[in-house]
Amino acid sequence: MIVVKLAAVVLLLLILVNKKVQLGLALLIASVVMLFLNGKGLGDFIQALASMVKDPLTYTMTFTILFISIMGYLMKRYKMLDRMIEHLEQVLKSAKATILLSPTIIGLLQVAGGALMSCPVVDKLGDKLELPNAKRAAINMIFRHGLFFSYPLSPTIILAAQLGGFELFDFIKIQFPITIVMFLLGYFSLLRGVKDKKPEKITSKEYIGHIKGFLLYSSPIWVSIVTTITTGLPIHFSLPIGILVAVLVNHMDAKKDEQYKLEENPAVLIVKGINVKMTLSILGILLFKTVVGGLSELNEFIVSMVNGGVPVEIIVIVAVGILSFSMGNFQPSLAVVYPLILPVATSYNLVLLFAYLMYSVGFFAYFTSPIHMCQVLTLEYFNTSMKDLYKNYLLFLPALIAALVSWYFVLKFIILA
Repeated sequence: MIVVKLAAVVLLLLILVNKKVQLGLALLIASVVMLFLNGKGLGDFIQALASMVKDPLTYTMTFTILFISIMGYLMKRYKMLDRMIEHLEQVLKSAKATILLSPTIIGLLQVAGGALMSCPVVDKLGDKLELPNAKRAAINMIFRHGLFFSYPLSPTIILAAQLGGFELFDFIKIQFPITIVMFLLGYFSLLRGVKDKKPEKITSKEYIGHIKGFLLYSSPIWVSIVTTITTGLPIHFSLPIGILVAVLVNHMDAKKDEQYKLEENPAVLIVKGINVKMTLSILGILLFKTVVGGLSELNEFIVSMVNGGVPVEIIVIVAVGILSFSMGNFQPSLAVVYPLILPVATSYNLVLLFAYLMYSVGFFAYFTSPIHMCQVLTLEYFNTSMKDLYKNYLLFLPALIAALVSWYFVLKFIILA
């Protein structure tokens, strides 16, 4: 019976999301309905809210998302992003390498509509390489998501680590090979054989200047990451340092060139950079996770299925796959399934293995979903059809499935050996 109730709530959630109800509000409604269907009342809802508020995860995730959105907004307004790419093309001396890395670098900002930000860059480089629009769209999609398995400032990977209760960099270590595979598969399926266009020759002094320029305008990102790695500070403590770096870089630019001087002061820009929708979505996810995690019947049901011989892999593929594909988003599916599957794991390494399984299934379903926002924006920009886009995925997607599955069994063999 508990499964029927959860299925009804998930169906409601899908309907709300497809009706363009904001994700945070949709998850709030789903949480209330879930409690109601299980005989709970207002007191239980208030208790769930109180548990969420007391949970350190709430503050960690909220501030992390808050600071990431602010940093991305500042870098966009300060035109640091454009200059990063300009310097990068001169450093790499290859239009092919730049079109590969540009969506990835822009994707580091983790801002809403980020896929649309990288489209003009890909389009410009696509002209140089004489690529059809559908291939440009595929390049934007694949390489934008290349770091999804290993970028430490990704809200999704942070959420996965926090929900799972394991170390972020332990998770990244086991997933990093998939990042390499995605870049290799993307290159061989889309760019191999394309004739490269080299930029004009420059002097050694100019080349060094472009390296410095790239490092300068990417500094908010790499300073945040390096600070976290070297000091052990949580990411939400390191990100404000990156924000400060962005402000200082713009201050220096504005002194040299009036075009970089903005009317708004940094405090105003920081407030404008707060992504309220994204923050509310995270709070909705955490509330739903609290409600679902507090239903002992669900945990008992999952344990009984595993004890009854139903493979965890089947449970994950069905639950995470359907949810992520239907929503075009796999954060909510992690919030639903992580609390149900991970308690079954009997060791820390097994927790990591199951987490990777859920993350990889969720990513693939999300990536291929027709309502995936990045895909919708990319198709609109390049004025191409989903059918033509998927023709460019004919080699990439089957190879990616093979890689994800193979790596799961490699990890499973190592952990259970």
